[in-house]
Amino acid sequence: MGWLTRCWNGEEEIWKLVWIYGVFLVFLSQVAVVALRLLSSVALDNPAAYEGKIFIWLEVFYCLWMLVSLWRCAFNADWNLWGYCVRTIVILYVLLYCLLSFNAGGALEPKEIITKSGVMLQKQAIQWMKKNGMDSRVKAVVG
Repeated sequence: MGWLTRCWNGEEEIWKLVWIYGVFLVFLSQVAVVALRLLSSVALDNPAAYEGKIFIWLEVFYCLWMLVSLWRCAFNADWNLWGYCVRTIVILYVLLYCLLSFNAGGALEPKEIITKSGVMLQKQAIQWMKKNGMDSRVKAVVG
């Protein structure tokens, strides 16, 4: 388990972290989840409840470990641009997670979130234009 601490401390090469501990390990975990779903559906009346309790914490810890490790190992590559790419992806992932967490009730689809955000920004822009004496331009924008 030394690889866990090497990644956490930012000592691992980024390609290993992404391809081996990221892609390959996630693939294996998904295979394990499918296998456990099949086994638990035979053994339990409600496999979804059992599965949710176990796997949600594993996924949370893995995700946090992976994000921290990606951030810390980002520049352990031959080309520094990879480090900037990895850190940009980590930031975008965290922002997307925050955006979707505010929609945890599932009331909106991601497409609707973006559309409603655009409508909200448009309303704010129209209010700003009216406030700053640009009524003629508001009529041109609104129609």
